[in-house]
Amino acid sequence: MQLERKLQNTKGLGLAICHEVVRQMNGTMEIDSEEGVGTTVYITIPCHASVIKRKRLAE
Repeated sequence: MQLERKLQNTKGLGLAICHEVVRQMNGTMEIDSEEGVGTTVYITIPCHASVIKRKRLAE
């Protein structure tokens, strides 16, 4: 999935918050930026398959 969003003149903690959340989830975050072109942020979060036992609802 690719998400493109153009932001100009923004100030805030967006990337710092993202970095902390990704770090806590044992993920990685890479930033590729080129002046005058834009910035791409790559976020990878490990996902492990698990089995979830569910109760059947009474019919």
